[in-house]
Amino acid sequence: MTLRSLHLRIVLAAALCMPLAGLANDAMRVDGKTLREAVRQKQLVSLLSIMEWIEKRYYGTIVEVELEHEDEYDTLVYEVDLVTPAGAKLEFEFDAHTGKLLELEGHDPEAARKPNSPRP
Repeated sequence: MTLRSLHLRIVLAAALCMPLAGLANDAMRVDGKTLREAVRQKQLVSLLSIMEWIEKRYYGTIVEVELEHEDEYDTLVYEVDLVTPAGAKLEFEFDAHTGKLLELEGHDPEAARKPNSPRP
């Protein structure tokens, strides 16, 4: 499976089970078409760009992605889980509107960071 096909599967899976706050009323469920349109209109950054950002900076495999509204930040957030070669799980949270890294949690993220990659 290519990164692009994984991206599409994750986006479609996420789209079918979550409301898109700020782009639709709370009762409305979004679909893949709505998400693609939001990315096209630059209302959201693409999941692919978030995944590429992580893969450029960290060793490991992305194993889970969620797009959901986070009350803590009052915005849509991409939550991305990465398993490092050492077996540690890192959890990234990105603002879905700006692409800004909001939080990085997990055991020793510096050990998984690629040499000479920009710090988050």
